[in-house]
Amino acid sequence: ALFQPLKALFTALMYKQGMEKKIDDSIMSWALEDDSMIIGSNVDNSFANFGRCGSSVCAEVCLLLSEYTTDGDAKKQLIDKGWALAQSAMVTAEKCGRHQTTYFQTKPTYDKLQALVK
Repeated sequence: ALFQPLKALFTALMYKQGMEKKIDDSIMSWALEDDSMIIGSNVDNSFANFGRCGSSVCAEVCLLLSEYTTDGDAKKQLIDKGWALAQSAMVTAEKCGRHQTTYFQTKPTYDKLQALVK
């Protein structure tokens, strides 16, 4: 369930760090699919115990891809999808407590996406 989101996250981060020249089109196409990045609450809660829930990973993917793309429609779609995922991730993170790694890993992405949807 998290292989593709993690692959997308690592690819986008490698691009941002200058280790990749571009992000493969297949990652952008996948991210824009309606049924991509659907993470169940069981998976979110399980992975939250390791510091990041699946929804927070997917929200960060959306944020990074929205910064990468020059397509206005794709950017809006990614921001909207990322914001929905970030809100879900914050619910999970707050269950873990504001002093926990899950919260600290989720909050910056949440704040950035919140600023973009306004």
